[in-house]
Amino acid sequence: MSESFRSPSSSAAKKRGPTTTDLYKLEMKVAELRVKRANLLKKHTDIRQKVINKVIENRVLKANVETLESKVKMRKELFESVFGFSFDSIEISTMLSSIHGSLSNTSTDAAVSGTNNELSDTCSDENI
Repeated sequence: MSESFRSPSSSAAKKRGPTTTDLYKLEMKVAELRVKRANLLKKHTDIRQKVINKVIENRVLKANVETLESKVKMRKELFESVFGFSFDSIEISTMLSSIHGSLSNTSTDAAVSGTNNELSDTCSDENI
């Protein structure tokens, strides 16, 4: 009975399917989604390449760290063989103060010797 209450035009429209306008809208949506997909794939490729580059860079850095660590180890062993005691047993503050003291003495010596050179230059000019 409900079949008889439907209008003939509405049941015919359901049988025909989507209209041309509907198909056009769907095709436009498909085209838009294809463009978005292409952009996302490009971004994915770019990001993946960056990750690969960073992985390679990380490996290089790790190799550099290992090289530096082995150089430090060799220098420590050399220090121990030359001086007869472990580098680790030296207190850093003592070492820094001795370096600072020797640097300040060197700069004072250089200033004094520079003054002496100026005096000797002056004396030799007067003799001429």
